[in-house]
Amino acid sequence: MVFCSHFAFGQSATDLNTSFRWDHLTVADGLPSREVYCIIQDSIGFMWFGTPEGLVRYDGYSMVVFTHNPNDSMSLSGNDITALAVDSSGNLWVGTTNGLNRINPFSGKAIRFLKCDSKADSFPDNHIRALLIDSQQRMWVETAGGTLNLFNRADGSIKTYRHQPVTQVYYRYHQIYEDSRGMLWVAGRNIPPIKFDPIKEKFSVFPTSRTDRRYKRESDGACYIEDSNGNLLMGGLDGLYRLNSNDGTVQKIHSNSTFSLISGDDGSVWAATGSGIYRHFADSTPPGQLTHDDDIAWSLIHNYVNVIFRDASGCIWAGTSDGISRWAPSKHKFKWYTHLTGKDNSLISPRVNVMVSGGDGILWIGTDGRGIDRFNLSAETFRHFTPENTPGMKGGKIRALFIDRNKVLWAGLWNGTGFGQLNEAKGKFNLYSFDSTTQLYDWYNDFEEDERGNFYVGFWGANGVAWFDRTKKLFVRSFNKNRPDIVASRLTIDLMCDRLGKIWIGTFDNGFSIYNPWSDKMTSITEGDGGFPEEGVNAFFEDSKGRIWIAAKGLYRYFQSTQQFINISAWCQFPAKAFYAITEDDNNMLWFNTDHGLIRFNPEDYSFAHFTEEDGLQSNQFTKAACRLSDGRLALGGSNGFNLFDPSVITTDNFVPAMAITGLIINGKTYLNGDPQERLLHLHYHENFITIRFSAFDYNNPGKIQYSYQLVGFNHYPVVIGQGDHEAILTNIPPGNYSFIVRSTNAGGQWVDNRIICDVIITPPFWITGWFNTLVVLILGVGLYWLVRNRSEKARIKEDSVELQQKLLRSRMNPHFIFNSLFAIQNFIYTNSTDAAGRYLSDFALLMRRILDQSAEDFIPLEQEIKTLELYLKLQLLRFSDRYKADLLIEPTVDVNEIFVPPMLVQPFVENAIEHGIMNRIDGLIRIEFAMMGKGLSIIVTDNGVGMPLNHCGDPVTHSKRTHALQITHDRIALLNEKYATRITMEIGEVYPGDLHFPGTRIELFIPSHTKTNKICFE
Repeated sequence: MVFCSHFAFGQSATDLNTSFRWDHLTVADGLPSREVYCIIQDSIGFMWFGTPEGLVRYDGYSMVVFTHNPNDSMSLSGNDITALAVDSSGNLWVGTTNGLNRINPFSGKAIRFLKCDSKADSFPDNHIRALLIDSQQRMWVETAGGTLNLFNRADGSIKTYRHQPVTQVYYRYHQIYEDSRGMLWVAGRNIPPIKFDPIKEKFSVFPTSRTDRRYKRESDGACYIEDSNGNLLMGGLDGLYRLNSNDGTVQKIHSNSTFSLISGDDGSVWAATGSGIYRHFADSTPPGQLTHDDDIAWSLIHNYVNVIFRDASGCIWAGTSDGISRWAPSKHKFKWYTHLTGKDNSLISPRVNVMVSGGDGILWIGTDGRGIDRFNLSAETFRHFTPENTPGMKGGKIRALFIDRNKVLWAGLWNGTGFGQLNEAKGKFNLYSFDSTTQLYDWYNDFEEDERGNFYVGFWGANGVAWFDRTKKLFVRSFNKNRPDIVASRLTIDLMCDRLGKIWIGTFDNGFSIYNPWSDKMTSITEGDGGFPEEGVNAFFEDSKGRIWIAAKGLYRYFQSTQQFINISAWCQFPAKAFYAITEDDNNMLWFNTDHGLIRFNPEDYSFAHFTEEDGLQSNQFTKAACRLSDGRLALGGSNGFNLFDPSVITTDNFVPAMAITGLIINGKTYLNGDPQERLLHLHYHENFITIRFSAFDYNNPGKIQYSYQLVGFNHYPVVIGQGDHEAILTNIPPGNYSFIVRSTNAGGQWVDNRIICDVIITPPFWITGWFNTLVVLILGVGLYWLVRNRSEKARIKEDSVELQQKLLRSRMNPHFIFNSLFAIQNFIYTNSTDAAGRYLSDFALLMRRILDQSAEDFIPLEQEIKTLELYLKLQLLRFSDRYKADLLIEPTVDVNEIFVPPMLVQPFVENAIEHGIMNRIDGLIRIEFAMMGKGLSIIVTDNGVGMPLNHCGDPVTHSKRTHALQITHDRIALLNEKYATRITMEIGEVYPGDLHFPGTRIELFIPSHTKTNKICFE
């Protein structure tokens, strides 16, 4: 519901200006010109303003100006805007002094319709004066040349009807109006009342006369409208008339030049004139006038009003010679009174500390420095009682007002001088004090009276609370001395007498006390365990059902039976940090004065509504000033005056505003949105820093509208943004398909179902698309296959090469041994030792078989290697006739079956010892030891022969015969280490370094553990 303040007729324009608060739009806000001649709202919700310097689109937050661009054929055909119209399809039509335009409301792109000399049915001239879409959705266009044109929007054809042309075209007013019978009325400069019948296609011209008062005085018209009774009104330079549509006779309503007319929602007619705005009712109620007042910032911005318009949300827009004024009825739900400099009939001081109703149509107001105001509720007049004009009043800072049962008004001063009675009739203040010799005690916060007539005075200091005998004019009892149950604190803030007659005493710093006058007992509930949750109390209130409510930093309900508190503010999450006063209306709703506006609270279901300065409150800062009047109205005051209102008309706003996306910023560049039906936003991957602007078209109070948005697929939950903010900022959005959803509240704070859904598509870069990824996978697969195959082939070739080298080395070593063995058999034969030759040949054959069997293996069990060595040593002993001794020692910890070694690895060292080391000794000794050492096998071969020549580095000196087998073994070890990544080592040294003839040779091999399950064991 939209609450509309009515004029209090009979008041001056100044008095009305204090009640009607206008918001203003000027050149500083983006208007291209101070003059505004036409206003309209389109089907989307945008407001459009026509000025001499361009067309303005307004969304409640910002303006966009569209102008003529000679280099753009799709810009407006002219800057001087003369008329606006919206058809049933939502098209916006713009008349200019240089043609007609249909424009896209988002991009501003225009299609022009101009005079064409080659076409017989084009416009007679380009100076458009007025536009109308009638009830049959026909479009009528009026031009300056005196033509009324029926424009076919489908094919652009025009049918022209001529009448008297306008003169002095610099007078901008002009109108085509359709009445309830379908007749058209044409108004313009120096045009008499003209009626056109679209069916008969005929004009009727009514007479004017400066002598015959039955007719309009001047041949001049600006506007028409029908009032709520069906009367046709006509305005012009000579005033406002009631016009008989049959014979043209008139009744004059007022003499002020009238340029524009609209109907109000209550049957009133608003008239834009050269002297402000008049409001008329169809009955005999006198009109009211709204004007500009230099002393009232919120008054009409200028008295010369060219046009007036009422939008879908009930706001009144006035286009003037100095910008635009907007009156939002739902924004100003609360009538407001404050101090106006130079205006005697206003509050004497802006800050209101306390108020009390006299019950006789009088409201008493205590201010914060200038004294007391007496406000007549019916006449809306103030009478001031100040220290300057009221004898006995020693200060103007009033902290307490109270009317006792004898209708005496008591006032507490806040300056250390006292309190007293205000004698209205004599204009005198009777002052009393607790201690007139000092200013330490006489600081007063409240008064109260119990059922026995005892009068309680609440101090800030002194005795906290005391009885004052109004007959004897002195204090007779204190509640802070000479009793065991004293009041909780001497700093009293509030006093209340409940329905049982108990006196509640709220303190600043120690909870509160309850005094029972019948039993003379005081109960204190102080801050602490089980006590009051806060330090101090601001106010008590007992509602119509006997419930006790306490205002402090929070809002509490107190249960006397259990002495328990409920923190209502914490439960409800009120948008306030301090509560100062509580009032109840006729509907049993509680109203809270807070530090952040007013809260209306339902004590039954704990629902609440919050009102702020944006709703028309005097400010957001309220005080203890709260009063319920006998007619049910509430008066609530604060730092900038007080509000007076009927709570029953402060109802929930159910208006559902339309919404639109109004702008787009991509990577810092601003774009005007396109067709609203194209709910699709297609962006590239790098365009992922997006600001989307939107607007809900409730112009009552755009600053109180809240929005929530969600980019489905990106935001997990809707994002609610603060009041006044109207844009969504989206950053680092990955490529994908999304849905952008936005909805809003109305200006009353109610969430409504007006959501907009826009699809958002962000295309990925080519390198993360499916086809590109498939191509990359194929390329990588082919490359990986080639790489693996190439490495495998290289490894196979390398392994084959190593294997080939191993076999080559073994093949080189085996013939060496075979040659020596065959030479030994030959010796046996030459010496006729046939038996020995036979035995030797048999063992030789067995040894050859073993060697052949083992030649294909890289590793054999140690047991087989030892048997091969034993057979070899046996053959050599037969050959050398026991000239040497060979010992084969195996440590018990060596598991010959589980340990694997390279075949024929030790034999070349034994052969070197026999063939070269001990060849010249008859007591030669060869020792072969197998022992476990760490994680491997140690093999040591020693002899007592001539030794092996070493160079200065300790390495064997190359010798073609003696070191041939040694070099072969060294190469074998290197190849085995490379192939199996193992660490077989070989060390060569002397057994007896001091012996110059037979130092002996010591060769040590170390082979890492090599078993059936673990071929090579690394250190």
